Amino acid sequence: MNFAIIGAGGIGHKRAIAVRELGYQVVAVADIDASRALALAAEVGAKAYSNVSSLLSEPTLNTVIVSTTNNCLAGLAEQCLLSGKHVLIEKPAGRNPGEISRLREIASGSKAICRVGFNHR
Repeated sequence: MNFAIIGAGGIGHKRAIAVRELGYQVVAVADIDASRALALAAEVGAKAYSNVSSLLSEPTLNTVIVSTTNNCLAGLAEQCLLSGKHVLIEKPAGRNPGEISRLREIASGSKAICRVGFNHR
């Protein structure tokens, strides 16, 4: 499996390191702050992207971890699912039940899997 990280802040960094420790590869990183995307990409040997559409066209990519601010999580996860990528989305998966229902609808109609990360219980 080849992963992308969208959101290169603290959680994105932790997820990228965990992916590598599990023996998988991070191939792409995107963040609205280009310097953060570049820094994390350099650390994990990935390519940095300034926009998600370009990141999703990465040919070897099949799984995306979305670790952005709450207001962006569902929309970015939707975009990833629609492009056929598996998604791990940080909590909360959406700001309201409608956003979460939409993700469930898209995932159930595709071969892509969408899961929510709850690493602090």
